[in-house]
Amino acid sequence: MYDFLKKHGQTVAFGLGVLITLIFLVMIFSSDAGLTAESEDTDKYKSTVYSFGIAAAILLTILCAVAAVGFGVFQTATNPKGSLRGLIGMGIVAVLAIVGYSIATGTPADDHVSLVEAVNKFQDAQDSEITSGKYKFIGGSILTSLILLVVSVAALLFFGIRSFFK
Repeated sequence: MYDFLKKHGQTVAFGLGVLITLIFLVMIFSSDAGLTAESEDTDKYKSTVYSFGIAAAILLTILCAVAAVGFGVFQTATNPKGSLRGLIGMGIVAVLAIVGYSIATGTPADDHVSLVEAVNKFQDAQDSEITSGKYKFIGGSILTSLILLVVSVAALLFFGIRSFFK
């Protein structure tokens, strides 16, 4: 199976994507839903013309996530020495995420009035509450992303300059 996927995997994935897209387009253009921009919102919400495309996208996303995790675990289990650098990298990212979560505050900054208004509007529309833990998670995720962005730009510059002088 591995050899088949190694040799024909991209072709099969591209062909499957084209096939699903064609089926979806045929279903849309052959439907008699008659929806236009002027159609009532209730008619748009009742339409099932896009259901196949949404279901196919969800199914393919789940399938790809399961395959990515499965192949990653398989590769790690069969070649732990070769996976050591990747595991160390994941550990560093996990430590950065924990540090980012610890540093983040549990409330939005008072000087960001538009953010507070947006959060209140979201909470009213969704009939939910954003707790301080969620604020910390969001803030920590943003902080972790910024740290990783700075590290990646610094590494890009460092290795670019280093390879220039080699």
